[in-house]
Amino acid sequence: MFLMNLSTTRIPACKALGLFWLPVLLWAGSVSPLRAAWGSHAVLPPMSGDSLSVAQDACLVELDRLFARIYACDDSQRRVVSDSFCRAAKQVLAQYAGLDFPFERIRNLSYFKAADGRFRILNWGIPDQADGTVSYKALLQVRNDETQGHILYDMSDMSLYQPYPEQTVCTPETWWGAYYYACIEKQDKGTTYYTFLGWNAGQGLYQQSVIEVMTITPDGQVRFGAPVFSNHGRVPGLDGSGLSIPDEDRQRVVFRFGKRTGMILRYDYQTYFVKTGRKKAVQKKDNMIIFDKLMPQQMAMADDYAYYIPQGGVYQAYVWLDGCWDLQLDVQARNPEKPRANRKRENPPPLFVPSL
Repeated sequence: MFLMNLSTTRIPACKALGLFWLPVLLWAGSVSPLRAAWGSHAVLPPMSGDSLSVAQDACLVELDRLFARIYACDDSQRRVVSDSFCRAAKQVLAQYAGLDFPFERIRNLSYFKAADGRFRILNWGIPDQADGTVSYKALLQVRNDETQGHILYDMSDMSLYQPYPEQTVCTPETWWGAYYYACIEKQDKGTTYYTFLGWNAGQGLYQQSVIEVMTITPDGQVRFGAPVFSNHGRVPGLDGSGLSIPDEDRQRVVFRFGKRTGMILRYDYQTYFVKTGRKKAVQKKDNMIIFDKLMPQQMAMADDYAYYIPQGGVYQAYVWLDGCWDLQLDVQARNPEKPRANRKRENPPPLFVPSL
């Protein structure tokens, strides 16, 4: 099961968009302005069975207004406004636990809901124009299958305090924050793996893209990170010359590259080739997590991720095989012929544009 970001992917033109966001704007191709709405803290209307749809509409308007303010205000007020939106959203999540609410209609909010209803997540970034950094927030509501109740996790970005995220198992309290724009659901031996594709602005001279895996226990406990990557001794996204992390120790995949460039990381239906012994490589087609192969601009810069850029036309990918994401090095990222009506295919997401 593949979930696309249910919110719009257009970028608001606001004060937070400075030179730092140049690569984002180049990706976007166009900019969609957000309404700059000002007002007091959220006061949500009561929700009764007689006027449920009216109450939903009123709550939605207020949440949309508060969320728009995050990117319309100055840096000094942005976290306060984000907290106001967070409090209002938590109130709605609590009152609509187990019920549908159209969070996807909040403009520029990243929102996902599991196909089986096990979780839903609201996710956004809080940019700081002064230093060009972004911190991330998320509200994750999870169903407890043992009690049929719901648990709400208020997650704040802790990536600044995790220098080795590839080998770190995280909880909602130690979440390696990112802006998620795709979610893929896979099952193996009774466990559902929710794989997020995300973007982290980084804290220094480089930015990061991430493949994050989330699992949920029957009692609603959440774990971020899982050793479900089979890399065959290679370093994903690089030429293999670096230090490879053992598969049993790798919890997630993080790509690091320069601030003034961008890389492809998306879930798509593409072609890859598999070699078996001395025989000619066999061509296969499947849904996969496809990404650019990165390289330093000069070999003398190999130790500095600020100078890493896509190699250009060279791609690698992860294909779900035998309960893990299996690294494929020979990938043709071309649009294949339109599949037959009886062939199962999952639609690829649009070009990634951070909603900041």
